[in-house]
Amino acid sequence: MQKFVRLMLFGLCLLAASACEQISLDYGVVVTPEVTPEVSNISLSGEYFLTVSDIVDEYLPDTTPEVPEGFKWVLVTASVSNTTGPTITVAEDALSVVDDAGVRYLAETPDAATTPPLIGAVVPAGEGVRGLARFAIPEDTTPALLEWCLDAMCEQRLTISLPPL
Repeated sequence: MQKFVRLMLFGLCLLAASACEQISLDYGVVVTPEVTPEVSNISLSGEYFLTVSDIVDEYLPDTTPEVPEGFKWVLVTASVSNTTGPTITVAEDALSVVDDAGVRYLAETPDAATTPPLIGAVVPAGEGVRGLARFAIPEDTTPALLEWCLDAMCEQRLTISLPPL
């Protein structure tokens, strides 16, 4: 089991590139992650995290409204976590899908098809929330990233790659 845990930590460090002070498979060596600009799904303060579990554009809930013509729905299951920061709310205008050309598409207002909703989720210190967010994107668009702005000016944004549809 210890070997498995060390290999998993090693893999995480490789994914995060320079985000680890030390990488070693020797017994007793601790891998210490650092928060750096290269690790874009963790806030620079280390207080907030963004992760994605799933993304679908087919087999959406029956309660999903009609999509506007020329668009398709993309439903993302994601989690936001707050380790020690002030309580934060995931605002509707703070969560977006970014396509491979850099165009942003804001999340739709939550409804019965996005339960539990990520939009409007309140995340106090020491907690995390997992929820759904729906986005209308052009039919010929490939979603590349999920982006969460931590403040109204979007001075700090967390991004994470989306798995392929």
